[in-house]
This record gives sequence, structure tokens and C-alpha cells, in this order.
Amino acid sequence: MINAWINNGGTGHGGWSEQGTFATGVGEPGDKVRFADINADGKADYLTLQDNGVVNAWINNGGTGHGGWSEQGTFATGVGEPGHKVRI
Repeated sequence: MINAWINNGGTGHGGWSEQGTFATGVGEPGDKVRFADINADGKADYLTLQDNGVVNAWINNGGTGHGGWSEQGTFATGVGEPGHKVRI
């Protein structure tokens, strides 16, 4: 489960505002989850790294009126390195 907080530092009030759960997760532990904009739309997409270096992706549908995530399947097949060595 992924929860989010917005930094209120620029509003003059400081602190953080809880936004709640924005992704329920896909069964991977947090150390295998990454966020990166893989389709150049300005929104962070949801990625998981497997032990064999495979990267699976979900596109962020926020702002489209539909919300949620669209599963894209395997985004990268890996290069034979373990997931903890993959940098996005």
C-alpha cells in the first residue's frame, strides 16, 4: 500500500497534509517499488523491480478523470542483474 502526504512548506503553514492511499500495491515489498515518469506525461508511474532485473510498470492515470493505474506488464526484461542493482 502506498500512502502520500503533500508538503505544505510553500503555503506559509508548513507541515504535511495526508492524502491517504493512492495505490493499493501489487504484492511487492516497498524496497522493490519505484516511481518514474516512463511515458513523459509529467506524472510518476508505478514500477516494481524483480530479483532478476525485470521491471513491471503501471501508468498513472491521474488527471484523466479516470484515476488509478493501467497495468503495462513488463517494461524492461532485465540485463541479468538483480533488482537491487537496477537504477531508474
